[in-house]
Amino acid sequence: MRILWFLMGALWLGTVGCRSDPPPAPAPHHPYEGPGFFICNEGNFRWGNASLSFFSEDSMTIFNGIFKQANRRPLGDVAQSMAIMGGKGYVVVNNSGRIEVIDPLTARSEGTIGGLTSPRYLTAAGDGRAYVSDLYAQAVSVVSLDSNRVIDTIGYPDWTEEWVPTAAGIVGCGVKSGTVFLLDPATDRIVQWRRLRKEVAGMVLDRDDFLWVLCNGGFEEVLPALYRVELPTLTPVDSFVFPDRKSRPGHLAITPGADTLFFTYQGDLYRMPVAAASLPSTPYFSGGGRIIYHVVCHPRRPWLLLTDAIDYVQPGKLLILTRSPSHPAIIDSFTTGIIPGHITFVP
Repeated sequence: MRILWFLMGALWLGTVGCRSDPPPAPAPHHPYEGPGFFICNEGNFRWGNASLSFFSEDSMTIFNGIFKQANRRPLGDVAQSMAIMGGKGYVVVNNSGRIEVIDPLTARSEGTIGGLTSPRYLTAAGDGRAYVSDLYAQAVSVVSLDSNRVIDTIGYPDWTEEWVPTAAGIVGCGVKSGTVFLLDPATDRIVQWRRLRKEVAGMVLDRDDFLWVLCNGGFEEVLPALYRVELPTLTPVDSFVFPDRKSRPGHLAITPGADTLFFTYQGDLYRMPVAAASLPSTPYFSGGGRIIYHVVCHPRRPWLLLTDAIDYVQPGKLLILTRSPSHPAIIDSFTTGIIPGHITFVP
């Protein structure tokens, strides 16, 4: 009997001695972590078919419909733009009148910002606040990113659009009136404004802290023009007038070194160094019948990203081009959601 108890005890000790520690818990699954960018697919106005895509640069793979997949509900009507601030993603859903707050690593919703009329673009204003431009509100909304609420408005008698943060303040624009204005985020006051030419179609800041403003001239009302503007006075120091009022230029972009501009004109893409004395006369990249809907330079790779809306009904395309000085080539193309527009890079 003693031998039996001895053998049982030895067997128990052996089992305990050989027991391994439990395996570590798996790391949280973050499908949209790492180098990449988000694409806001606007969808069709009043169809409620806006969507969000993510492009992974590691795998060169696009993931479409990620908001709906993560939240089991549609994103809304017209996904206009997106910003990533403080570890959160803010997707501006224009015709739904709200901003979806998401975890950019998972695309899961963490709340919404309502009380907006027709929001367009959002930019950080400091102290946990942001400015939101608007198509119809005749005002800029001041939003608390802590409470996800509109806490103030700044009147401006026009459709306001994109933002350009500068050392002098935050520059906004009045699209229809062809104006630019300078907001002081310390006081939430407009401290300067300037009228340029009808319909602001894009703004970027160059390496010398000059603001470039592209005006498309409205619906064949005046000739389009590209302006180089001094800050903080918003005084134009150069203007480049396009010869044809029927072909509206658009989609202004600038290289990471802030020394070369890109814009669309007559269906093609043009390239222009900021030191150039005149507008370029030949296209940099032929549109080839595409509807180029958005243009942006990758901040860390020598890529030029274009989106193609195709026919505004079927899913669009993302094109990745080499950003060479004279001979761009298409590296690859990917199917997106409907009307792919604004692109936001993972910080």
